[in-house]
Amino acid sequence: MGFKPDYPSDSAVIYKLARCQDFEAVEEVLGYVQDNTVHFQETLCIALFQHYGKAHLVDKAVEPFHRMTCFNRVRTRQSLNSLLNVHVDNDRFLVANELFDKACKLGFRLNSVAFNVMIRGQLEKGEWKQACKVFEEMLETKVEPSVATFNSLIGEHDEVKKMMFDMEYRGCKPAVVNFGVLMSDLVKRGKIEEAKSLVHEMKKRHFKKDVVTYNILINYLCKEGRAAEAYKVLFEMQVM
Repeated sequence: MGFKPDYPSDSAVIYKLARCQDFEAVEEVLGYVQDNTVHFQETLCIALFQHYGKAHLVDKAVEPFHRMTCFNRVRTRQSLNSLLNVHVDNDRFLVANELFDKACKLGFRLNSVAFNVMIRGQLEKGEWKQACKVFEEMLETKVEPSVATFNSLIGEHDEVKKMMFDMEYRGCKPAVVNFGVLMSDLVKRGKIEEAKSLVHEMKKRHFKKDVVTYNILINYLCKEGRAAEAYKVLFEMQVM
């Protein structure tokens, strides 16, 4: 009885070979899979991107991305985002930027993950203004920033605060969690008055009270021996 190829067996072999960085053998098995029209999952390609990236074989990481259609697989945003990550992690930002710019032509609708990767890449190069431009593009395309977006930009608090307050004018209202990220950064820097001003800003915007966000401020005040102020914040929270 001849051996019948199947996805579970073939993928297990490919995963193991990739972990061992035996990429020549990986290519051989992939060729076998393609010749036998074995259908496999997108997660396998993403794993290959990552393993090639860790081995700094970025050009090899690109190949599975382009070959996915040969394996009857539709490329999703998850594949695009993973490949962008590989390029940025390997200091190939220009290539990542080119892929990012032509994503729409390739049939992808960019999400916050893709924008966050590009923002991180700009910041790692020390290009704060370029990172802000990516953020602006994110808002213009109606992609809602995530916690990760603000965490990456948090180093420039005043600019991030302005960005967040400008978001609603672009149809992307800031959420409670965005205020929480900023507040956490402020209390770590000891800027307690600015953190308290965010509480009043949240109140003015009629945000539903959030225990986690308030606890950031209350816990810091207690640690600093400012129990009376902590109690006042707690009282304000209860009457909101």
